[in-house]
Amino acid sequence: MAADAIFTYPNHNLRFEIYTNTSDEQLGACIMQNGHPVAYFTKKLSDSQKNYTTMEKELLSILATLQDFRSMMLGAKIHIWTDHKKLTLSFDTLNTQPVLRWHSYVEEYAPILHCIEGEKKILADNLSLDYTAYLLQIS
Repeated sequence: MAADAIFTYPNHNLRFEIYTNTSDEQLGACIMQNGHPVAYFTKKLSDSQKNYTTMEKELLSILATLQDFRSMMLGAKIHIWTDHKKLTLSFDTLNTQPVLRWHSYVEEYAPILHCIEGEKKILADNLSLDYTAYLLQIS
């Protein structure tokens, strides 16, 4: 996976496709252009973040990816793919301060949010897996 990202440089004239996902332990994302990975993002959740709702974790994954790649993403056309359908709908029903603040930050990038079924989102799923738990299960 790393070799693919090392040999592909971002082209700021093309749109970025960001595939995000979360698990109970970790955030993950892959930034792609023309079907090729440009960058990967993964981050372990803190103890307090592990208590977030699924929607909050998914939004945090988007937020953290945009923050980490801010210089590459600002001003670019961005399409974000998530398996959490509520994030692709109106945010009128959201009323917690952190979620509203995160949503405001994400809106700075003017992304287009898409929902992709969980079974079809293999790449970002692999980045958000808790590999320690997986290895313990198979050993």
